[in-house]
Amino acid sequence: MYMSDASAALRRFAKHLRPGGIAVFHEWVGSVHGVSSTQQPLLAFLLELLSATFVRSGASVSIGAELYWRMLDAGLEPEPQPMTEISFNTGRDTPGPRRWALFARSLLPKAIEYGLATGAEVNIDTREPRLRDEFLAARGVMPLTYLMIGQWARKPGSTGVAGGRE
Repeated sequence: MYMSDASAALRRFAKHLRPGGIAVFHEWVGSVHGVSSTQQPLLAFLLELLSATFVRSGASVSIGAELYWRMLDAGLEPEPQPMTEISFNTGRDTPGPRRWALFARSLLPKAIEYGLATGAEVNIDTREPRLRDEFLAARGVMPLTYLMIGQWARKPGSTGVAGGRE
């Protein structure tokens, strides 16, 4: 996520795998969160602000979506096997509002430094109860993460196990 050339880093990593060794990665897609900006505008604003803060810091928020072709470019095979996940919560006791409010609290100084938001816009001290109220009023779902993509592939060559099985 913070590598200037993730493909080159993956190629260097793959060189250290034994033939038949497995490379596994699990990364996020920071622009995909599944929240309706019309039903939950406070949450949608916050999630977009967090993603923008990461982008401004130099992170690649689309690295998860790039894993497939980056693994192919690194010479891993057979074709990488992607799997996606996003966790949503429902109900009054969801930990989502607290989790996102704490995440925002940790990144708020950088968001302000980058000129992406003001403390008044985020109003961090009341963010958690406002997120919870909005969530309950919308009768919606709340993501606990952004979209995550995991995948694996092998370094070409023998697995070193008789019969090729592990």
